[in-house]
Amino acid sequence: MLLLEFVVLGKPVFIDDDWQLLDAWKQHVQKAARTSMQLGSLLDIELSLQLTHYFDLPLGSKALMPDSKKLIAPIVDALQGNLYESVSQVVERTSSKRNLNSSFRIQQLSPTLAEGLYSGQEFVHAIMKGCNGS
Repeated sequence: MLLLEFVVLGKPVFIDDDWQLLDAWKQHVQKAARTSMQLGSLLDIELSLQLTHYFDLPLGSKALMPDSKKLIAPIVDALQGNLYESVSQVVERTSSKRNLNSSFRIQQLSPTLAEGLYSGQEFVHAIMKGCNGS
């Protein structure tokens, strides 16, 4: 069951970046999530979080591609106390990445994902679902 979908516009900050940058990024994530939230209270169920980082890197570039696994922890931490009580509730965590300059196919484009794509900048698309049985 889909509980929340949102985009965080701008280049993300990863777990091994400067702590001041991480704090600012977490506040940015919280603001984006709150804008999309329609929940009255904190969730107390097991959750699944799916993140996709849409990054902007010229095709054929020798620059390092972002490590999408390092994206998860700052977002999970940012949502604790705002969406759920404990990070331990997020029992399934997946992350992927897509280069905005490459070809890819999207089936069932949601208005939220469209917002990110039409922004013309890097962004993270987040989907929070309740796990089976929750």
